[in-house]
Amino acid sequence: MDTLPAPRVSDIERNITSLRARLLVLEQAEKIRLGELKTIAAHARQAKQVAEGSRTRANEVFAHGAIAERGGYLHIDDYAIAGLEAHGNLYALWIASAAAANPSTDRGGLLQIVFANQGRFTWCRAEGARLAWEFVRAARERETALFHARQARGSKHWRKNAITEFQHYLITLIEVRGGFRAPANLNCGRAHDWIAQVGGHPDFWAPPAHPPVFDE
Repeated sequence: MDTLPAPRVSDIERNITSLRARLLVLEQAEKIRLGELKTIAAHARQAKQVAEGSRTRANEVFAHGAIAERGGYLHIDDYAIAGLEAHGNLYALWIASAAAANPSTDRGGLLQIVFANQGRFTWCRAEGARLAWEFVRAARERETALFHARQARGSKHWRKNAITEFQHYLITLIEVRGGFRAPANLNCGRAHDWIAQVGGHPDFWAPPAHPPVFDE
């Protein structure tokens, strides 16, 4: 009986390479299927939340960010947009002027036209940064009030703990930027009291100035 010739090494190597390639394709296809299932499930959850009116704050923030992306202005400076939108008279005037000259342009394009004027952009960005500071300060004050309310009702054992890494960082920042000298041998409670006494985070010691009334 005739014997079959032994396969050549080069043929075996090609077959192995082909099998590996097919395996990789199958693995990628499986990942795509899993990814599609997760995407479908996420869309289903979002649709249910919208229908029930139960979207979380994070859902709403993400949804508005998606609108900015689709509208072509996600890349435009967010402080500048916030500063512009806080002044309805300027927003209406500048957007309407840009739209009159470019009637087929979408919002992203109109914002780019508005901010092509460097004076407008600089003013709006300064105003947006000031508004962001006020928003963060208000949120920080609410969190501080809640913390103090919890501590009034709860245990004070935390005050005996060692100073935290964040407290150490904040004390160093206060010393560098404010010229203060922190007391020695602080624990968590005494560090908390000293930080509050000097005004907390230096970023909130003084509000940013209001930009002057815009004049072109």
